[in-house]
Amino acid sequence: MEIVIKIDEDTFKKYQESVDCEERAIIVHGTPLPKGHGDLIDRSTLEPDTEWSEWYDGWISYSYGQIADADVVIKADGGEKG
Repeated sequence: MEIVIKIDEDTFKKYQESVDCEERAIIVHGTPLPKGHGDLIDRSTLEPDTEWSEWYDGWISYSYGQIADADVVIKADGGEKG
């Protein structure tokens, strides 16, 4: 299972400096989301607008409407990009 938690930077630093334990590893080895990120959506719920062809091998596109209407999994940060 994967979860997203929101903690302040001071708390994160305390976990980095704490003794080895399972809780520390879970937090310290996580992937921080970048400041200022946009809404995060589940791409697997979208239907591709393009089909495979020899011209677009491996390319898949989604319409702006699908992306704009997709359910948001994690709301945008709104902070400055860092």
